[in-house]
Amino acid sequence: MRVFIVDDSQEMVRLLFHYFERKSYKVVGYAYDGKTALEKAEYLDFDVLIIDYMLGDSNGYEIAREISEKKNVKIIIITSDGEFHCNEFPVVRKPFSWSDFDAILKRYAN
Repeated sequence: MRVFIVDDSQEMVRLLFHYFERKSYKVVGYAYDGKTALEKAEYLDFDVLIIDYMLGDSNGYEIAREISEKKNVKIIIITSDGEFHCNEFPVVRKPFSWSDFDAILKRYAN
């Protein structure tokens, strides 16, 4: 699976990047803001979008919806917002366990 990571925290992007690479997923790109995410989504070829709900410049959920309208990709939203609920996409809450991602990605692979 090819993964595109969007989070306004460079540290979180780095952690996610290394984790997915270790799990033999191909990280094809990353972005730190919604505008760049939308631009890169136009030309990157990816299967899964991992996106933070609260980006510095925009709402990650809205960015995810916009990307999903244009591309047939799976989406995982990560958030520290305990009040955020989403029926459309799986949500992984921070702090998270890596097994949270494993379970969702296993479902996506089948």
